[in-house]
Amino acid sequence: MDKFINKMRRSLGINGLLTALFGVFVIVWPEKSASFISMIIGFSLLVTGFVRFLASFNRKNEIDMNHIVNVMVSIVYWLAGIFIFADIKYATVSLLIVVGILVGIAWVSEGISQLTFLNGISNGRAVFVFLAIINIIAGVVLIISPFIGGLLLWEFLGFMLLFIGVMKLVQYFVIRS
Repeated sequence: MDKFINKMRRSLGINGLLTALFGVFVIVWPEKSASFISMIIGFSLLVTGFVRFLASFNRKNEIDMNHIVNVMVSIVYWLAGIFIFADIKYATVSLLIVVGILVGIAWVSEGISQLTFLNGISNGRAVFVFLAIINIIAGVVLIISPFIGGLLLWEFLGFMLLFIGVMKLVQYFVIRS
């Protein structure tokens, strides 16, 4: 049992250290860290397109139309990956805008959902109305200004990663005793 606990403790320490370091990276260099994530997305699109292209030729009993569609989809993946690498700054800004818009839509939807949920609640309606209004306002602000909102969400992610990493490191040292 001690070997298992030691392995778990070591894993927790490494995970905590990496999480905290990535959190600091996001906080100190938000643009560079977002660009790094954009490059990872671009690379994964290129690899996915390549694998999908190869897989389309490995199918012997495939109908010709399916083969053509798979090749076309792999080309779309390649083009998306190439566009990301062609202008990393633009891709990073686009990533932050998309995140801002999607989170904004999610928050507005959540607020509307909370308002419709009020019919079944008899106690604490004021809290639900207040939270629903906060969600809707925050969502609309993100939709109106998605880049700034996406950047703020990115910074918040950095702080949360740093906090989670530090908490894991605390657990690492507490388990030792």
